[in-house]
Amino acid sequence: MTNNLSNSTAIGAHCIVPSRNQIIFGDNHVNVGIGFSRDNITLGPANTFEINADPTSFTYSGIEQSGLSFRQLTNASTAIANTGNMGVLSLDNTGKVIYVQNSSTFGGVCGTGPVGLSNNWEIPLSNNNYIFSGNGLAGGDRVGIGAVGCAPTAKFEVLSNRDYAAGFFTNNSSIGSAFGIDVQVASSSVQQIGGSFVLTGNPNVVSNVGVFSKASGANTSTYAGWFTANTVPTALVNVGVYGDAQGSNAANYGGTFNANGVSAGTNYGVYGSASNGAFNWAVYSNGKQFSTTAGTWTVSDAMFKNHIDSLPNVISSINQLKLKTYYMDSTNNFGLNFASEKQYGVLASELETVFPDLVTTCVKPADVDTTGALIHPSITFKAVNYVSLIPIILKGMQEQNRTIDSLRTQLQTVTDMINNCCSSNHSHGASTNPTNTSDVAIQM
Repeated sequence: MTNNLSNSTAIGAHCIVPSRNQIIFGDNHVNVGIGFSRDNITLGPANTFEINADPTSFTYSGIEQSGLSFRQLTNASTAIANTGNMGVLSLDNTGKVIYVQNSSTFGGVCGTGPVGLSNNWEIPLSNNNYIFSGNGLAGGDRVGIGAVGCAPTAKFEVLSNRDYAAGFFTNNSSIGSAFGIDVQVASSSVQQIGGSFVLTGNPNVVSNVGVFSKASGANTSTYAGWFTANTVPTALVNVGVYGDAQGSNAANYGGTFNANGVSAGTNYGVYGSASNGAFNWAVYSNGKQFSTTAGTWTVSDAMFKNHIDSLPNVISSINQLKLKTYYMDSTNNFGLNFASEKQYGVLASELETVFPDLVTTCVKPADVDTTGALIHPSITFKAVNYVSLIPIILKGMQEQNRTIDSLRTQLQTVTDMINNCCSSNHSHGASTNPTNTSDVAIQM
């Protein structure tokens, strides 16, 4: 039905066009359908406006599409920020278009006051993956939880001001090795750090712990921490575990290790092993060592020794040693923490000419900062095995004691001869001093 309004058309019973430039399809009792020609199943549209798109039609662009298209509105169009007053259109399980209210939506453009959750939400993965794609320029494609502002400082940033733990990871897998966290870092041109833990604590708390690790329950071996560093042979330094503590006026511990087990077991506070290098040191100490026990124990069981032989005479060699007093260069440029007290010992270069096996060559590795910049260069130097001097000194004492015993025997023989001689002369009246009747005694 038409009226006198220009560019207006009314189609359907009881349809009236209220204004110009309009096309009206029926009244509120009329259903309008597109694509229902020869529809013998539903017998036409069942809703006020319904589209029945045929996937076999040449005008239809693909499966799982409605047939409805907005030519000037695409995913490239500028989006309007959701200020909390807008909902969205969605589909129910019958294909009907429904309005989803703001109470069911959440989120929005960061910094614009986006809608918050009104309840706890869950996303069942159903054996699928949920991916946050994107790996663009530095500073972008980041995810923050509890982060302040809209620019997380890392690829994944977590900030917690109230919870017991900022992150809690549990792996209950029974297949192969189970990792709570598996971190892999590669391709950095400066420095690669598998894990960086920084704790800035309240000075009023009892203790601040950057990393706390606990492992229990294994039948064979239990490791609270396992650290491996693998790098190319040309790397400046390769560190499995690096500890740094500074700033306290009371005490700073770069690492503290404690082992307490059952009385039938063996406890190792620190267990070190080194092999396959030009220089192997299970423990390398750049500073003094302190122990509250009776000393350091060295393996000396015969079961581990081959080609056992007696030590030859060493007195002549010991007499060649030149003992010195000296002070170490505590202001050196290589980062060596020497003691400032007066020292007693030998020079490695001089000891090497007498006992070359007691002198070795050492290399102190270079020190670098967190960016890989050189702090102290590496240095090669000589070191002395003072502990192995002990058996040599003991051997020298044995030789000296044998010499003393021999001299004591000889002196005793001379003493006896003199006493016998004096006694014989006295018995024959040859003594000119009748008051001298004592034996000759030589004190040693």
